[in-house]
Amino acid sequence: MTHGRPPLVRKFDTFAEEIAFLKQHIGDIQKDGAPLESVCVVARTKHLVEGYISQLQAAGFGTYEIKRNAAEQRDKPGIRLATMHRVKGLEFEHVIVVAANEGILPLKAAVVDAEDAVARRDAETGERSLLYVALTRARRSATITGYGQMTPLTSPTKSANQS
Repeated sequence: MTHGRPPLVRKFDTFAEEIAFLKQHIGDIQKDGAPLESVCVVARTKHLVEGYISQLQAAGFGTYEIKRNAAEQRDKPGIRLATMHRVKGLEFEHVIVVAANEGILPLKAAVVDAEDAVARRDAETGERSLLYVALTRARRSATITGYGQMTPLTSPTKSANQS
C-alpha cells in the first residue's frame, strides 16, 4: 500500500463537508497531472457507491462504476467507483475510501446478525480485511474519509501499539 505510507484519514462533521473535501482532493490530484481514471472512490455498499456517483456527477466529474459481473473497461473515462468487494485484485494510483462511518464500516448488519461472540468477531475481522484490501489497491496515495462518528477500524489496535 503506497510504499509503506499510512493512509490519510479525514473526519468531517457532515456528509456535505466530506463531499466538498472529496471534490477538492480529486481536483488536486487532477492538477498534479493524474487522469481521473487513476482515482478510485471505494465505498462499503453499492447503495453508497450510487450516492457518491450522483454527487460527483453533479460536481461535473465524469464517473465510471466498476460493477460486480463485468470486467473493468480501462478505456472508459472518469473517476472509478466501486464497492470494497469489487476492488479486490485491481490497482489504482489513488484510492479514496469514503463513508468510513460507524455502522457502515464494519457494516452493522454483518456484525449484529452474527449468531454469537465468535461469529461477531469473525464478521469484524472480515470487515477489517475489506478495508485493508481496499487501501492496498493504492499505488501512490490512500485516503479514508468519513463524517459524523468514524469507524473504530481506523483506530490503532492495542496490538499495533505494543512494542
